Amino acid sequence: MFDFLQYKSLGRIGFSIFLVFCFLSVSEIQAGPTRFVQVNSSDANVIQDKSTGLYWQKCIYPMKWDTSTSTSQCKVPTPAPTTPYINAYAVTWNQVKNKSLCKYYGSNWRTPTIAELKSLVERSQYNPALDGIFDPGAAASSSGIPDFFWSSTSYGADSNYAWTVNFYYGYIYHTSAKVNNYYLRCVTNVYP
Repeated sequence: MFDFLQYKSLGRIGFSIFLVFCFLSVSEIQAGPTRFVQVNSSDANVIQDKSTGLYWQKCIYPMKWDTSTSTSQCKVPTPAPTTPYINAYAVTWNQVKNKSLCKYYGSNWRTPTIAELKSLVERSQYNPALDGIFDPGAAASSSGIPDFFWSSTSYGADSNYAWTVNFYYGYIYHTSAKVNNYYLRCVTNVYP
């Protein structure tokens, strides 16, 4: 009987240790105040995700973070940039892919895959479902928050569609027609 009780007792201890490790593992995954950091203290354009190692543009395409005025903000630089550049906030998937729009930020910048893009979704909030270090951008829609963002990932069942993330609610969609005008946030896995 003693051996059985000792075994049960060790089983409870082992289970308790298991729960502690599970708790620690979950807490490491959750977004914290230091998951996203500004890469350069004098230039807020690039944000690093310490969880994935990816570098993201703080602003949506085609804007850059501007500190030249008293209120820092995302805006299109003046004079207008040269190629590859389209003077539009919302673009089609074909414009994103065919014109390599993310190269506007530098040669290593690209359109994120759906896995990369959905890693930015902040599930504990909406409007936007995005960490506050990012500028969500402005939209002409009634919400004022850009909703659908392009990924580079085509929908496997129908090449006329691509995967997108709606950063207003944090949803992922496969039914986004490539001819629609949506937004773009660029990424790189190379230190810019």
